[in-house]
Amino acid sequence: MADIWSVVDTKTNKIEKAGFDKKQDAKALRNELNKPLNEKNKADDPFYYRYVVSKGQEHPRIND
Repeated sequence: MADIWSVVDTKTNKIEKAGFDKKQDAKALRNELNKPLNEKNKADDPFYYRYVVSKGQEHPRIND
C-alpha cells in the first residue's frame, strides 16, 4: 500500500493515519473523525474540519 494520502490532526499537527492509496478512503476516515466533534455544534454553525486530508510521503507532487 502506497502512502499517497494522509489524515492530519490540525490541532496537534500530527498524522492521525497514513498509507491511503485513494483520496476517497482518506476522506471517509476524515469524516468519521470529524463527526463526533461536529455533532456538538448547533445547526447554524459551520462544519469544522479538525482532521484534514493531505498529501503523503509517496505522493507524486509532494514537492510542488
